[in-house]
Amino acid sequence: MHSKKKGKQFRTFILWSIICIPSSLTSVLQSHSTPIINHHVTHPQSQILLIADKLILDHQTQSITAQGHVQIEYNGNQLYTNHITYNKKTKRIIASGNIEIIDAKGIKIYAKEIDLTETLGEGFIKSLYAETQNHTHFAAEILERTQDGYTLHNGIYTACSSCQKAFKDVLWKIKAKKIIWNDTKKTIRFENSKFEILNIPIIWVPIFEIANPEIKRKSGFLVPGIEYHSELGVSLTNSYFWNIAPNSDLTLSSRIFSKTKDILAQALWRHRLNNGNYNLRFAFLNEENKNSLKNSSINRYMIASQGQLSINPYWFYHWNLIAQSDDNFSKDYNIQNYNQSLQRTEIKMTGLANKNYFDMQFYHFIKQDSSNNYYNQPWIVPRIDYRLSPNQSLLGGEILFTANLETIYRQKSYKNSIPFIASKLSDISGIHSRLTGELEWKRTFLTHYGMILSPIFALRSDVLTKQNLHDNVIRNMTTAGLEIRYPFLFTTENTTSLFEPIAQIFLRNNEKNPGEVINEDAQSFVFDTTNLFSRDKFSGYDRVEGGVRANIGLRSSSNINNNWYLYGLAGQSYQVAGINSFSAANISNGTPPSGLENKFSDYVAMISANNSGFFLTTRGRFSKQDLSVQRGEIDLQKEWDPLLLDLQYTYINQQSEYGSALDIQEIKTTSSYQFNQQWKITADTTYDIISASLIQISSGVSYQNECFKMIFSYLQTRTPGENFISHQWNFLLSLRTIGSFGHDLHDQFI
Repeated sequence: MHSKKKGKQFRTFILWSIICIPSSLTSVLQSHSTPIINHHVTHPQSQILLIADKLILDHQTQSITAQGHVQIEYNGNQLYTNHITYNKKTKRIIASGNIEIIDAKGIKIYAKEIDLTETLGEGFIKSLYAETQNHTHFAAEILERTQDGYTLHNGIYTACSSCQKAFKDVLWKIKAKKIIWNDTKKTIRFENSKFEILNIPIIWVPIFEIANPEIKRKSGFLVPGIEYHSELGVSLTNSYFWNIAPNSDLTLSSRIFSKTKDILAQALWRHRLNNGNYNLRFAFLNEENKNSLKNSSINRYMIASQGQLSINPYWFYHWNLIAQSDDNFSKDYNIQNYNQSLQRTEIKMTGLANKNYFDMQFYHFIKQDSSNNYYNQPWIVPRIDYRLSPNQSLLGGEILFTANLETIYRQKSYKNSIPFIASKLSDISGIHSRLTGELEWKRTFLTHYGMILSPIFALRSDVLTKQNLHDNVIRNMTTAGLEIRYPFLFTTENTTSLFEPIAQIFLRNNEKNPGEVINEDAQSFVFDTTNLFSRDKFSGYDRVEGGVRANIGLRSSSNINNNWYLYGLAGQSYQVAGINSFSAANISNGTPPSGLENKFSDYVAMISANNSGFFLTTRGRFSKQDLSVQRGEIDLQKEWDPLLLDLQYTYINQQSEYGSALDIQEIKTTSSYQFNQQWKITADTTYDIISASLIQISSGVSYQNECFKMIFSYLQTRTPGENFISHQWNFLLSLRTIGSFGHDLHDQFI
């Protein structure tokens, strides 16, 4: 224990050491421009703090030696050692013992001996171990300090965490005769290097460079990418990254395919702004030989752009545009972000404030499938959605105003392989528009007996132009409705259950001219529990539900022992009076058979249960005559850490009106097993019961830790009932700070 007297003497000694240090050393320590590893020019007025157990001044050798627990702090840099000497004759600083240096940027260096000039700008550090802020590690027999950086002799580099300074416990490391850290070029150069995995040499590389760990972007060649596709063969991609500016870059790449021998040239320019970002992509390929996909000499290309910009906190722009030489070029050659069978190109502006919403978009669909002979997709120019929900109430109720404008252009040539749809749509061409506005008022009352009453009143008007039979159609719909809910709560010692009967009635006039309206946006209609209690069950604005309809159902939820959670909903809908909108045929046939086309609808129901890793959801539509399944879904998921299994079953009764003459029955399984924090395997299958064929199989193995990532994946796809099978193999090897080799099937780790 130190006495107060000793503490006072120690502090006095520190002060004396700072004041009485010879002017020659003080000048050196206060004016050198390059600290050991942080060699930025320092301020001449920066003060140095020297703390040591013992200070020896040797006038004969003109040296100053600090011994014991030596600590030096200067300009944000810290040095800790047991022994340090400054020699005025040789103008060198020598330290030995357990040396630790921490620079102003947080880089740590551990060494046994240092021998540096008085400016700390040049010299040697022996038995070196260093750790940077981004957790990369260096070791070397000797570090040579120069004005341009460092040279590590017989050095080792890794981005893996290590408990040993020799890095014998790391997954991978690079051993090199020389590692040159160039601060001017911001690069790290490896000469005569060996790459080792688990201490086993894998490959020898004479020379290669990586960017300084502090540099996130630097021009240079990227690690090649490799993948396999059954139609294209093995493809090898080489890319060059050009860092044009801190906020923009250009990537040029060439990709060669083993089967077709074609070369795909690509360019990607990215630009980041203060209020967003955007990119421009270009791809070109000349199919010159008989092995090409088109089996002819043809120039194929695409140009695309994506971006999003914010005007202010409330308004945003977004676009995703693509133009290509033919419909399926991007899909044929698996161009990233543009390889889907159905590609949407759009320009969009969105405004959002509180509960109010505005969205305007221009878009078009491109079907990238050479075997598809469906009609050309329409152009939407534009579609506008608006929603206004004022904070003020009216007669105690909430007000909601919605509006929609949709203008569609369709070419005259209109072909469809489904005879029914082809006959209905053969004469649809040109431009047609629809403007919709709707005002809704809704209020909720709670009675003394616990019954919940919600009256609803709505006014809607549509203006439609250039329809099939009339050039202009005005369609009005008035709705008055009432919803009644009566929840009952039952509790026992271990269970809490809520049962809630629900009934609705909507009084409306009939839908006007449903057979003369072109139905573009209300065709994806599925009657189930999600829209059982919807006022208008159509999925879009082109159709509107009319007549008097009642909906009745029962909703329940239970909590059992705070362990099992159950939820259920079942019900039926009734057309009480008026024309049933779901039985009225229209030009594009967007409704039958929906289960709502008769006076009494089919039954719909769903049940879900979950319990600590177990999830079950079932839903379906059942015939009102014999309760036969018209549509059904089962989703079962169970997690036994580390195993996860998911089973999905889908059944859809045949719908010849939509070109589906057979039932649809599919089983999809998804599974994964996490062996530990690093190893994981996945396997997915989709089986078509009707054609008795596997339409998709995928599997993958992945390993990932803090410095290394590896993925091997396989994907097999086929069209139900067809013999052709597409295979795709992918391999990805990624070393942190070095780069990635290969291609990930899903552009992300499993």
